[in-house]
Amino acid sequence: MTDSAWILTPEKTLITVRSASLSRRMWAQVIDIFLIFGILMFIGNLAAPFLMLGSAGFIGLYSFLTSALLFCYFAVWEWLYNGQTPGKKALQIRVMSADGTPIAPGQAWMRNFARIADFLPGMYLIGFSVAFLNPRGQRLGDLAAGTIVVEDPRPPQRIAPAVHTHGLHHFEQYIANLNEVTLEEYLTMKRLCDRFPSLPVAEQQRSLVDIWEPFRERHRLPHFTNVHPIFIMEAVVMKFSRIHHLV
Repeated sequence: MTDSAWILTPEKTLITVRSASLSRRMWAQVIDIFLIFGILMFIGNLAAPFLMLGSAGFIGLYSFLTSALLFCYFAVWEWLYNGQTPGKKALQIRVMSADGTPIAPGQAWMRNFARIADFLPGMYLIGFSVAFLNPRGQRLGDLAAGTIVVEDPRPPQRIAPAVHTHGLHHFEQYIANLNEVTLEEYLTMKRLCDRFPSLPVAEQQRSLVDIWEPFRERHRLPHFTNVHPIFIMEAVVMKFSRIHHLV
């Protein structure tokens, strides 16, 4: 695997990300495994009185739930928390789509169910070998789901707004009309808004120059010297989506 990887985004822009090292991924996994064991011990203590009764049905259900926890733990965390489990957050790494967009729910489940194949013949031998040989450090689960694991440092100067999903955006009042904006342009802006907080600062600036500014000038959108462009971009996304009943 290599230290950096190039990503061709849906907006046809090349960005670079730093691949998470296998050692970081291993230590993140160790932290998560310890947390899983803690959860299993807690569940085991609660279930102990029922297990002692010897009910075959309850024992089978308990065995299934504890086995499923290993996969659900990783998938649910990565789905709900932008590609990060507690272990990944502690080691400042996260999972993202191979095109640079945030990981989707289906990808989170796919990459974690594929752990069964990565674990064979034991101790993650196949998963480790494939990730070591792959330029992007992708194990079999990542290849199946179209994901990569990258470093995720959080410098304090990073702008991290979130796209509004309901109500009126504060800056919509300054957006005159979006009659000439196409659905493709809307999707481009939305993907950029979604991905913007996770981009390195240099890539944020490049995206604003290469993607946002041409769009803003083409549709005669306002520019404020004291307002970060991402907030105007969010307003455009929110207004267009509400006009066309996309949210």
